[in-house]
Amino acid sequence: MIKFGTAQKLVFVLGLFFANSASASELRFDFWTPLGLDVFSYSKSSTEKRLAHITSDAMEGWTDLLVDLGPHSEIHTFRLVTSQGGAIEFNLDHLREGAVLKTDHGINGELLHTLTLQSDHFDSITGGDLKLIYLINGAPFFHKFGEFETRLRLKETGKWTFASGNDGKPFNSMFLASNRIFGKVVGVASVDVSWSEHVNYLP
Repeated sequence: MIKFGTAQKLVFVLGLFFANSASASELRFDFWTPLGLDVFSYSKSSTEKRLAHITSDAMEGWTDLLVDLGPHSEIHTFRLVTSQGGAIEFNLDHLREGAVLKTDHGINGELLHTLTLQSDHFDSITGGDLKLIYLINGAPFFHKFGEFETRLRLKETGKWTFASGNDGKPFNSMFLASNRIFGKVVGVASVDVSWSEHVNYLP
């Protein structure tokens, strides 16, 4: 049974949600709006490799996560490239601080950090552990975040490869399942990963 105070709060939040639904934009992953990072037109590099192909039921297009490598296969730059031809770049310093790759505005206009990639001890040569911090619920009074833990290592094959932090299985495909309230996307319900032979290391 819902207590009276909780029920009142729920009614208030739902009222606020519907009252602002016309002016509030739902979260859409075909629009990457980072924090402190530039979005520019993508130009292919001969030294870049594809690490992961990202899709979501909250977007029509796709996004690739690439790395630009040096002469000894060390990572110089991470790059997000969208099917619309846009790109975002970030480096190891951004990772340590937490690279906010996508922001959105909530119903009350507050800035929401929808997707953040962070690592405390990532090395450009040996790799390390990373975590993707994602907004589960951006609805007022219900802000909630989740974390997907992963490892990125340079394998004996000479390829940088992601592995899930839960079971250690390699993956190159990521699906961001949307979290919806009354049909409106309010965040990411889960991060699902798999290996696909159709995702090539060379973009």
